[in-house]
Amino acid sequence: MKTVIPHPLLDELAAVLKTKTDAQLAKAIDLQPSQISKMRHGVIGVNDECRIKIMRKMKWPLRRLDELAPPAGQDAAED
Repeated sequence: MKTVIPHPLLDELAAVLKTKTDAQLAKAIDLQPSQISKMRHGVIGVNDECRIKIMRKMKWPLRRLDELAPPAGQDAAED
């Protein structure tokens, strides 16, 4: 059985969209399941294309995304 690594943004999206698997989450936000897996395991970050898709789907402001997944090179504590 695979271990799911906590990821604040992906976990929040899954909760709000009521998806049970990362594959369902990927489909809901129009990403490839492999992208979700790579983000969850820290292989890739949340890129701009992904951020835009999430903002469009969820109607979230950029600030909300930054809280859950700070852009590369930025700590969550920075304002």
